Amino acid sequence: MPRSLFGVPMHRHLVWAYLCVLTQGGVATGALNGAVQRADWQSWQEKVLSVPYSISEPTEAPILRVVRQDYEQLERNRSVIKTPLILGQREFKHGLGTHSLSQIQVVSPDPITRFTSWIGVDLNDRTRANPGSVDFSVSSGAQELFHSGILRPDQEPVRVDIAVNAAKVLNLHVGDGGDGPVCDHADWAEAAITTSSGRTFRLDEMELGAVPYLGSLFPFSFTYGDQSSDALLKRWMKEQRTTKLDEDVSKIATLWTDPKTGLRVHWEVTRFADVAALDWVL
Repeated sequence: MPRSLFGVPMHRHLVWAYLCVLTQGGVATGALNGAVQRADWQSWQEKVLSVPYSISEPTEAPILRVVRQDYEQLERNRSVIKTPLILGQREFKHGLGTHSLSQIQVVSPDPITRFTSWIGVDLNDRTRANPGSVDFSVSSGAQELFHSGILRPDQEPVRVDIAVNAAKVLNLHVGDGGDGPVCDHADWAEAAITTSSGRTFRLDEMELGAVPYLGSLFPFSFTYGDQSSDALLKRWMKEQRTTKLDEDVSKIATLWTDPKTGLRVHWEVTRFADVAALDWVL
């Protein structure tokens, strides 16, 4: 009988469906026209679906990952609505503009020893008319290193300067302050990390990417009867079909069948030509 799927114990006669939405951050920029944009998205989708699974090559420099941003998209050196970064009475030339709810990861092969930033609700025409409220936090694994409390657009920027215990992944969170996301334009101004080698990296200069994961052949894995999915699926019978749903959407269905027991694994992927995303059900 199945032992686990994504770390969740499984039981006989129980069917599990897992919906995954995977997006590539930072692809849609004003510098790309529609045709180039679509080609770039398609290339990224091909890399995600390739076997063995690898969505990026290992890098020696720190990278950013947009884990979550509920509204708009992450902006560099400007607010989430593309206005100058302004916190209170100060304007900043560098930093990241985001929106609650938000989680940004900083991934560095060289351990991070320090994180610094100015934080607050961006002051712009929208937040003047409808003041948002946010709270910022920084964590490493399960350890919270900093929490701001609730901040509003009429406040001066708050300084963050914290020691990090040689973490290779730093999580930057923006919450909605408990009153919903309306006009929650949040800035990480002059945000930077220092690594164990003594180098300092500004977050606005980091590339957006995905952490390379080479642990399995596919963008999913499970164990069954003490065997890995990689070992099993290579031996099972495989069928695949592609259906075009409309001009921008196609569906790829892959079915593996165990010739001994009839057990099946069905992987259904939806590809979008007009957005950098893949959606699948396993």
